[in-house]
Amino acid sequence: MDRRQQKTRKAVFDAFEKLIAEKKYADITVKDIIEAADIGRTTFYAHFDTKDSVLEELCAELFDHIFDEHLTEEDTHDFSNSEHSEKHMLTHILYHLKEDKDRFSRLFQGESGDIFWNRFALLFRGHLRKQLDSGAWKVRGKLPEDLYVNVYISSYIETAKWWFTHSCSERPEKVESYFEEMMCTASDDTNEELRLARQQIALGNESVLAMAKALFLKDRNTGEHCHRVAYYSAKLARAYGFSQKETDNIKKAALLHDIGKIAIPDSILKKPDRLTPEEYELMKTHTTSGAELLQGFTMVEHVSEGALYHHERYDGKGYPKGLSGKAIPLYGRIIAVADTFDAMTADRVYRNALDMEQVVSEIKNGRGTQFDPELDDIFLSLIGSGYINPKKTFEMFRHRDLTEDIN
Repeated sequence: MDRRQQKTRKAVFDAFEKLIAEKKYADITVKDIIEAADIGRTTFYAHFDTKDSVLEELCAELFDHIFDEHLTEEDTHDFSNSEHSEKHMLTHILYHLKEDKDRFSRLFQGESGDIFWNRFALLFRGHLRKQLDSGAWKVRGKLPEDLYVNVYISSYIETAKWWFTHSCSERPEKVESYFEEMMCTASDDTNEELRLARQQIALGNESVLAMAKALFLKDRNTGEHCHRVAYYSAKLARAYGFSQKETDNIKKAALLHDIGKIAIPDSILKKPDRLTPEEYELMKTHTTSGAELLQGFTMVEHVSEGALYHHERYDGKGYPKGLSGKAIPLYGRIIAVADTFDAMTADRVYRNALDMEQVVSEIKNGRGTQFDPELDDIFLSLIGSGYINPKKTFEMFRHRDLTEDIN
């Protein structure tokens, strides 16, 4: 980035922070930012897309030095003498937030605060992953790794918010005590949800419905989606050549493909509009969380594969592993088609269901890129023959008690 670009970005950031101090984030427009920064529209759009992108990049710039990979144990800024690496990271972060207290306080407010903390969580997650991969940091307790990271980040954020409400003046010992309290509370809540889910797994085949019920009760829309995906997956698997026994098995596996969402915060899972990029990154962890949760469940074959691989793409651009082609387990490839089809044919809060012409076009376009070509062709033939009909499927499930019926 040359000096002119740096100067432009600084002008925009300074203008944006000034506006945040004067009015609500929701009331700020791109026009306001352009006028306050005294730059042209073309110049602005050469660097940013929206006001949200201004805030996101400002947050990234503010946090870059906090999450420096060269962070050392000595770099505690005399804020704490703790040798515990977790408390060291906490005091390091709080020191930098305190350093620019007025600046950060403005950004914490209202709608901009949501984006600010989401960006913080995304960058912190990347830092923690590096720490875990290098062995410099280890998971405490019995929570699966991804869930522990989620709990850890949310506890940091709650501690930072609390610290700011106390004017950044609380003693380090009290701050660390508050953080530990947040960790214990969040861990206990998450452990309890996992304990109940695992308890249902131990009950055997009947627990498939019980686990689906637990997710249904947490979020009805997700629960209904899982039942429809199970139905479509069974239809596709049977047409592909599965025996009746194998078809019954994948139906149960598909019913639990989103079970990892039981660990996703309600504020994200039930958000009434589109997720931010940071929230989407957190949502993506439902695949690994679900697979970890189902790892010891042997009553349904390949069940963890459905949870882990249903967002992989045939071209290798999916997640969480980035597998491609036949390297993606068959259960993952089948459920991926059914999952995407139901997502397109269901109403969302922020959009209505796509019409069938659009849906068919998307499925066709996904052949060999998003979906297994063979499965794609079979699924399209099932739609063409009327064997798969979303309107009838929605009507059928509307009159069923989904907490009692697995068939």
